[in-house]
Amino acid sequence: MKKILILSNHFLTLYLFRREIIAALLNQGINVTLAMPEDDENYFSKLGCNVIKVPIDRHGVNPIKDLKVLKKYICLMKEISPDIVLSYTIKPNIYGGMCCKVLRIPFLSNITGLGTGMDKNFAFQHFLKMLYKIALNSQECVFIQNEAAMLYFKDNKIIPKTLHKIPGSGVNLNEHKLMEYPQDEKVNFFFIARVMKAKGIE
Repeated sequence: MKKILILSNHFLTLYLFRREIIAALLNQGINVTLAMPEDDENYFSKLGCNVIKVPIDRHGVNPIKDLKVLKKYICLMKEISPDIVLSYTIKPNIYGGMCCKVLRIPFLSNITGLGTGMDKNFAFQHFLKMLYKIALNSQECVFIQNEAAMLYFKDNKIIPKTLHKIPGSGVNLNEHKLMEYPQDEKVNFFFIARVMKAKGIE
């Protein structure tokens, strides 16, 4: 039986955007293990996944905490020997990539954007770029979801074996059906993004 390990920093990133992919993998008879901080109401366990809880400080820069994540990933990969590792979000992408490089496991990562780390000072940006290079250069494939990230990777010579641009995460149209635009309601504004400074809400 084929085994895939999926790394994420939060339950919701998988539940909202990846559960259809996970269900499809399970339907094909693939053994799916998820490494993430929690499994809300055991959703993915009930679906048929193996869930390993790996606490991640999503926005923190504490090197001791991050080294613990790195160590946990290494131990987990050695234990389950996945045929391939798939990761989402910045810390799983970087630390998962480093571990796969050391253990010589095929690795696929999904870059949805450069993240708020690129808004920090130049030294931190340089450090982040160095980590990306260590983790992703020569890896099997990196999926990128926007043009800015694609250009950044190319300009900074972060070069996996395959760099592939995809048109976003997709929307489940069975759950989110097209609705007629309301004609009798006053709409004050429409903002398609997370409500945070980095997205331009100010």
